[in-house]
Amino acid sequence: MNKNISIVLISYNQENYIVEALEGIRNQTRAPFEVIIADDASKDSTQNVIMQYVETHGLHHWKLLLSERNRGITGNVQQGIDVANGDIIILLAGDDVSLPNRCEVTLDLFEKNPHVNIIANSGFIINSDGVTTGEKNEADGALVNDVIKVVRFGFPGVHPVGQAFRRVIFSKYGPLPSDVPNEDDQISFRGIVDGGILTSAIKTYKYRVHDRSASSWVRNKQSNDEFYRRFTEDMVVRERHVKHWITCVKTAHVDNQDYLVQLLKKKVALYEIFSGKYPLGFFGRMIFLLKNNKVICFREKAYLVFGKFGVLAWRKARHVFGRV
Repeated sequence: MNKNISIVLISYNQENYIVEALEGIRNQTRAPFEVIIADDASKDSTQNVIMQYVETHGLHHWKLLLSERNRGITGNVQQGIDVANGDIIILLAGDDVSLPNRCEVTLDLFEKNPHVNIIANSGFIINSDGVTTGEKNEADGALVNDVIKVVRFGFPGVHPVGQAFRRVIFSKYGPLPSDVPNEDDQISFRGIVDGGILTSAIKTYKYRVHDRSASSWVRNKQSNDEFYRRFTEDMVVRERHVKHWITCVKTAHVDNQDYLVQLLKKKVALYEIFSGKYPLGFFGRMIFLLKNNKVICFREKAYLVFGKFGVLAWRKARHVFGRV
């Protein structure tokens, strides 16, 4: 038994999938030191299914954090991490499935790469019925540490589902911020500014994509007006994420720290334009684009040039080319 790995599983209203997630944990070729299951006050039978599974398989050493009030994804993740004792934490959702090699591969990669605090493995994409529909492939042995690229695109660019991380990214950077609804971007960015994220081509998980997943609004066929409303709300969230990234950069004491902080502040200003907090007319947006070209990716340039039409046109293009 490995005393370094804690598995933290978070769940919410996943009664149809939670058993597969639990089976994936139980069937590891190298058992983790501990398993923590944090359910965020599910309204369906998820908590009952968890308790029954634990009882049936005699897994009374698993730690169950079955909340009576909803904390949100970030709060639920944090409570799981708070009680974890392992130096390495594997975080997974109640609708995803771990392949039997997940703990073994994770430990091996960390032992061979003591300078990195996050590793990201590859995996399969499955639908609500568990049928494989695609793959999430990461480059083998690549180190993702280009902070400027992350700022430009506004996202870390490494799929969060296959990640595992060392506890140090919490002891050094503190708990997850409570004003953002998801943990992915904060955890990933901490890894990128603190040694980089090591990626691996080894597949260790199945990532489920369905209409009730947290990011499903991007794929669902709601009206253009509803999609644009959700887009502007998401820009408020993006702004908050980047403000926390500024704190990470300052804490990490990275090279070119002042320059990176200035770039991140420009990104904040961009999201404030998109959210409508500081709306600009066409010429104002063009001036902003010319002055801040280095922090604006192609997609965001389309948003600036064409406004709401650009956002909706980009959405249409994603569907046409299968990027959903």
